Amino acid sequence: AEVELRWTSAAGRDGVERFELSTPPPATLRLQTPAPNPFNPSTVVRFELPLRGPYRLRVLDARGRVVRHLARAEGGPGVLQLRFDGRDDAGRGLASGVYTFVLEAGAHRARARAVLLK
Repeated sequence: AEVELRWTSAAGRDGVERFELSTPPPATLRLQTPAPNPFNPSTVVRFELPLRGPYRLRVLDARGRVVRHLARAEGGPGVLQLRFDGRDDAGRGLASGVYTFVLEAGAHRARARAVLLK
């Protein structure tokens, strides 16, 4: 898209400038359902950050316990992706089950679920 800015100076001169607009960043935090889902041995988590800043992405088990910290970083704006290999923070393989991915950036939070099948 293009924006045109027109003005008249105090001296009575007219001016025009045109600007190309880039694709705007997403307006809100988004977390897509990991794919493939169900997965074995790994899945890809795609998410969109509306602004540059710190974010974290965690994986919780069915009881709500954090089993993996996928990211504690700074990034954005835009689309990012990470691979989850079905392992906990200690590198042990996780059991089959439903896992919740929680993305947090500033005051925003998003959740998605995926099933690990062995």
